[in-house]
Amino acid sequence: MPAPTLFVGGAALSQLWLFWVAPQLGGAIAGPAYGIFRRDD
Repeated sequence: MPAPTLFVGGAALSQLWLFWVAPQLGGAIAGPAYGIFRRDD
């Protein structure tokens, strides 16, 4: 994941923020979505 980016450098290093932001954003969206779409049996 982010470790090879440190060795490659250049353009890959400028995209490193995406490896940190994307999972956080996905979790922030998935939490409320679970509450909306879960089934109550």
